[in-house]
Amino acid sequence: MKESQSSSDPVLALSGIRKTVAGTTPLTILEHVDLNVVAGESLAILGRSGSGKTTLLSIMAGLDIPSTGDVMLQGSQLSSLDENGRASVRRTSVCFVFQNFQLHPYLSALENVMLPLDLKSKYGELDSTAKNSAQEAESWLQQVGLGERINAWPTQLSGGEQQRVALARAFAGRPKILFADEPTGNLDEATGGEIIDLLFELNHKQATTLILVTHDIKLAERCHRRVYLYDGRLHDEPASVA
Repeated sequence: MKESQSSSDPVLALSGIRKTVAGTTPLTILEHVDLNVVAGESLAILGRSGSGKTTLLSIMAGLDIPSTGDVMLQGSQLSSLDENGRASVRRTSVCFVFQNFQLHPYLSALENVMLPLDLKSKYGELDSTAKNSAQEAESWLQQVGLGERINAWPTQLSGGEQQRVALARAFAGRPKILFADEPTGNLDEATGGEIIDLLFELNHKQATTLILVTHDIKLAERCHRRVYLYDGRLHDEPASVA
């Protein structure tokens, strides 16, 4: 069952986004993209490989900048900020889950989850209700079913276990917005289903806004809303021709 939205206020607003890559023949990846996402909403972005979904997600999160257009993220106009300013917005407001997990290979599961907590602590942004970073990280690993694997290295973990660590790391930062890029893309169907259930369970508990890119229609159907990216634009319906 889909969770109810908690607010009608947009936490993310895209206006007139265009992204062009320079070259002998300039390539336009995104054009005239407008989108509002409200607090507590879950949004799935679907589209073919190479349609620009990851580029769009990167622009939403301030990891990339559009050629033209405006992005408002948690009330901050990203185009008016330098990279340090955008990094500050990301650090305080967003977290990420990736298809290839993005775990640090030389850190244990516990240490990987501690990374965003230590960073927040460094800048005085750790939630006042949080324990110290090690205790908080262990608590999150227990929540994702890895309480007995906290000292394991990423190479000692299965793909599903690595993605559980990635989910624990993302939610431990208590993000207002979670961006997920093909979070089940490297997992088999059964394991992917477990990760989907866990993702939405944690998302419901934290009332986080969830924006994800996926090819997985089962995952997309769990979201409040689905949009489709093709011809460089967002549409409410999929392309008529596969």
